Amino acid sequence: MEFYELKNKVIDQGGEHHFFDPDTLKFFGERLSDMKVLKNKVQVTDVCGEVHTCYCVSAKRRKNWNGPCKPYTHYHYFDAETFCHVIV
Repeated sequence: MEFYELKNKVIDQGGEHHFFDPDTLKFFGERLSDMKVLKNKVQVTDVCGEVHTCYCVSAKRRKNWNGPCKPYTHYHYFDAETFCHVIV
């Protein structure tokens, strides 16, 4: 799946209306142009212990609250059926 196809499904079907907003992205130091969907779906366990099959979005994050501001890769997970953001 292409990134912008997934983005539209997350907004329309997953109900994550603010996830890709410019202000949200700016707060976390991310850009749409630096995001991509990884090739294979992955299985992740969320914070409640439920297992999900997910699309994994790789994002370069330019803001770090824990130390020097070095860009690093951060991963976001979206359920492959519901397109909801999965917190791991």
